[in-house]
Amino acid sequence: MVNLLEAFQEHHRNTGKTSYNSHTCTLLNQVGKLPSLSCLLTERKAADVRTFREAIKNIPLKGATINKRLSLIETAINFLNREHDTDLINYASSRYISSIEYADKRRSRRVSDEELPLILHHFKGPTTRNAAALILFCFHQGTRRSEAFNMIWDNINLAKSYTGHKDERSLVRSSHASPRKIHETVQQLQAQDSRTGSTTGAVFFRYCNT
Repeated sequence: MVNLLEAFQEHHRNTGKTSYNSHTCTLLNQVGKLPSLSCLLTERKAADVRTFREAIKNIPLKGATINKRLSLIETAINFLNREHDTDLINYASSRYISSIEYADKRRSRRVSDEELPLILHHFKGPTTRNAAALILFCFHQGTRRSEAFNMIWDNINLAKSYTGHKDERSLVRSSHASPRKIHETVQQLQAQDSRTGSTTGAVFFRYCNT
């Protein structure tokens, strides 16, 4: 299972997708706490997936996050069957295992402009500078955390003054207009990378280090 997650992560990165990236990284870092990830795929049963579900419940995690990670396992096995002509029974699918009920409730509202300074007030000092930058960046660009971390220049349309990330769900969501300071900083970074021939640099981390 670990090898599959690594291959699935590499495939997603190569295709510019980010929807499961943060969850994949977290699982790969928690293999010691989740021994069910180390079992052979050919020997994996529905009981192993249920053991995995109960183990991540004890970390503990929110129900929506648990469902996302179950979905990750299901999607990764589907990827293996599709791309490598295998015929594994996908015991992570809803046919064999139940997800956490009532966990995927939609947010009732978004953070307002007035609330943003109150949130940033708690991220002071050099050790939290990047955290504050991430919150500010995502708020103004309408991106998720994983989208910001994995954003490359191909995902950005400066002519329209917003980040048009290629992730399918991002295209549906409307993005906030980019504030002048962020827009100018990103524009300068893009110009620098163009001069050096770098076109795939991690935009957010370049932005944080300016």
